[in-house]
Amino acid sequence: MLKIAHRGAKLQATENTLAAFAAAIKSGADMVELDVHLSKDGQIVVIHDPTLERTTNGQGFVCDLTLAQIQSFKTQEGESIPTLEQVFKLCKGKIKILVEIKSLNCVEQIAKLIKEYNNHALHRERRELNSSEIVVQSFLHGELLEFRKFDQVTPTAILFDELLIDGRVLSKYLQKMQAQGVNMNYKKIHPQLLQTLHQNQQFVYAWGMEEKDVPALEKMGIDGVTLAL
Repeated sequence: MLKIAHRGAKLQATENTLAAFAAAIKSGADMVELDVHLSKDGQIVVIHDPTLERTTNGQGFVCDLTLAQIQSFKTQEGESIPTLEQVFKLCKGKIKILVEIKSLNCVEQIAKLIKEYNNHALHRERRELNSSEIVVQSFLHGELLEFRKFDQVTPTAILFDELLIDGRVLSKYLQKMQAQGVNMNYKKIHPQLLQTLHQNQQFVYAWGMEEKDVPALEKMGIDGVTLAL
């Protein structure tokens, strides 16, 4: 079971910053989760919200600002909003990365960065769940399918909040979307769903839980849990 640091170690530093990812590495997490948006000048930046106000001293929409403008603003620790490439450089060989796509029209650039930094050869050779250094996920299911035009190797995960279908239908949906797994609200996960997806070589991550909820999920055979560290 992978222990996934939600937006880095966000209890130790401002979320989605290099400091938060470095803290997650130090804490012994297996993977960091992060969010990406596209800047005005077409750069992939790591931030959860579409605006800067909550995590920096800046204002405005990420899509309306250039990378230079975005990085001129600081978090309370004096950190800049990093690019996805900066995070890849920091994490390569140290920790796995779960990239959540939050905006449109950025999949081609993400695929190019992954090709440069991910160890695709290892993934092809081992063909095991969680053998890839990078996984891409999104609530924007169409963007994950678009991602497949540029990258046929990197595992993708469909994000769900509510789930109104059973494991068999979900498994077929993942196959149709060329996705290898799902990341969903832990309250919707049950043994039958896990068994069905695992039988089809599909992985299941969970989000929304607290530490006290993890043992039951681990007993069920969950592949990864997203936690605030």
